[in-house]
Amino acid sequence: MQIIAGMFAALTFLGPIFVSLIFAQKHLFNITPSIIVTLSLIANHIVTSLSDITKFQTSIQSTRILRKFEVVNEQILPLKKKHINRIPSLIVTDLSITLENKRIFSHINLRLNPDEKILVTRKSGVGKTTFLKAIAGIIKPSSGSVKLGKAFLTPADYTYISQNVWLFSDTLRNNLTLFEKYTDQELGMVLKEVGLWDELPNDPLEMIIKEDHSNISGGQAQRIAIARGLLRKKQLFLLDEITSSLDNENSDEIRKLIYSLPISMIEIAHNYDATLLKKYHVKIARFERNGLKVEKY
Repeated sequence: MQIIAGMFAALTFLGPIFVSLIFAQKHLFNITPSIIVTLSLIANHIVTSLSDITKFQTSIQSTRILRKFEVVNEQILPLKKKHINRIPSLIVTDLSITLENKRIFSHINLRLNPDEKILVTRKSGVGKTTFLKAIAGIIKPSSGSVKLGKAFLTPADYTYISQNVWLFSDTLRNNLTLFEKYTDQELGMVLKEVGLWDELPNDPLEMIIKEDHSNISGGQAQRIAIARGLLRKKQLFLLDEITSSLDNENSDEIRKLIYSLPISMIEIAHNYDATLLKKYHVKIARFERNGLKVEKY
């Protein structure tokens, strides 16, 4: 194709000049040197245009495979999440806590299997939050251990969310990434997963969260915290009374979201909807004198 285009370009360039010279020599059609120059410039413009077209066609053909790869890559990227290796079971063994010479609880044992969800409940003021903080390593237990499989649990293994979500006055993007590197596609995926993408204003990643959080609701703040965990591919969520400041409707929406995620979860809660627990197969655990009793709904 390039050879043919080159031959045609040369013919287009030389042809008018050759014919014009013959006409000028024979004094036909009043052909003058200035006309010959003009025709030469026009011919040169045509040749240049043909050359550009040839280059563009060559470029298109040479990048055809690359463009096909990019399309396939765009289709594959969202599926990466499905191939994450599942975390092992969380194993709490003989956990005891004493604070200010007061025994909070003793010899607690718990096993949380992959993708299993447990809601821990007890009347207020009797150590539910302390128990969760001991699992997370925020409070050092008096005795016992918390392991993920055979390894001790570390902050890199879980997402811890309390009722008061930490947000700062900056873009939603920075509140999600915490200034780590993530693509817009990854950010968009987690926002869609928690139902914020269509709920927030246009270009939600650039939305500025006010210092007093007055431009987002409590439920939206909790979903931002959940999105942070999903963005980092965390598969263990430790939730401390995250719906205590929300109304019933928002509480149910947050719980439906979390209970439907492919994660392991321990939730501390005083109030809960037994119907939701049953629907999503969430186990309930209660503190008793002899330890933590896990029940099935």
